[in-house]
Amino acid sequence: MPGKNIVELCGRPLISYSIEAGLQSGIFEKVYVSTDNDEIARIARAYGADVPYKRPENLSNDAAGVIDVCLDLVRLLEEKGETFDSLCCLYPTAALRNADDILGSHEVFKDEYDSVIAVTRYFFPSHQALVANEKGRMSLYLPEIGKLKSQEVPDFWVDNGSIYWITIDALKKEQSFYTRNMGSFKMPKNRSIDVDTAEDLDMLRLLVKALA
Repeated sequence: MPGKNIVELCGRPLISYSIEAGLQSGIFEKVYVSTDNDEIARIARAYGADVPYKRPENLSNDAAGVIDVCLDLVRLLEEKGETFDSLCCLYPTAALRNADDILGSHEVFKDEYDSVIAVTRYFFPSHQALVANEKGRMSLYLPEIGKLKSQEVPDFWVDNGSIYWITIDALKKEQSFYTRNMGSFKMPKNRSIDVDTAEDLDMLRLLVKALA
């Protein structure tokens, strides 16, 4: 979905919702946006974010991961003499995550975790996941539990793509938000839409209007 970070959502660019939530939380020294796109940088600054540099080309393709981007930003800031104990990554595609969610997840993070991620329940029973073979024939991905009733399996939670807290030490050592000492912040499904497709965007627009 080209240009999804600044696609229009109820009269505003999508990224503005995440910048606003970060600023409204009142707990960040600065809210940074990392981008290689001049238009995104302009919009980010207009909504109060700091864009410290233009992201290098090798971190601006589909092969680059968000951890690599975070590490590069931390490296740049440290070279400028700015140091931090921790970092919070807010995905621009999660417009319904709000300042209270950020504050709540930070309270969990303060409990001596190396990282904390926002999670939600699956929209459908995850233990009944199906996969297709090369001929399109479907089978249970987890046959050992796939036929059990929902009340017979543990609660399954999934990263909802909105909030990631991590200490700088853990970021450098483990280079993943999924650290060995990881906590979670549980969010409802109706604030856990992460825009990846046009269908996601349509659903998000309906929710924004419904929650207004």
